[in-house]
Amino acid sequence: MSTLANSALLQNIRVMVDSLNSTLSTSLSKAADGVNAIARRNLSGAKNAEPWSYPVPRRSGGLLLNQKAQRTTPANPFTAYVFNLAGYAGAVHSGVVNEWAGRGKTRTRIKADGRPFIDDAAAEYQPLMVIQRDLEQGWIPLWT
Repeated sequence: MSTLANSALLQNIRVMVDSLNSTLSTSLSKAADGVNAIARRNLSGAKNAEPWSYPVPRRSGGLLLNQKAQRTTPANPFTAYVFNLAGYAGAVHSGVVNEWAGRGKTRTRIKADGRPFIDDAAAEYQPLMVIQRDLEQGWIPLWT
């Protein structure tokens, strides 16, 4: 086998790896943005809706403003997070709240069924299927 054949093979492998990385990166962004969009929809209930209803009533808009999707650094391009920075997002998500118990104490109590707005968004959007579909359409044909 000549070095020219090895060089061509190496070049083909580099093209395939670059294509895979690009497809995964694009798909990951699309998946995170899709889950985040549905999570935001789950936080956009009517302002005058009943307390603890779902989609979550939009009273002050704090939950919606703090709903984010973020890709990690270029050093780790294959990770994305969908999260909410509001201090009370965990209580809304789980239904567990801290209450004043008197004399400087608090107690944890299940106020209502949780409204897992991010979990529901991931279940509805199915980000792994989005990534798989993009790989099947964009990258796998390179192998054939």
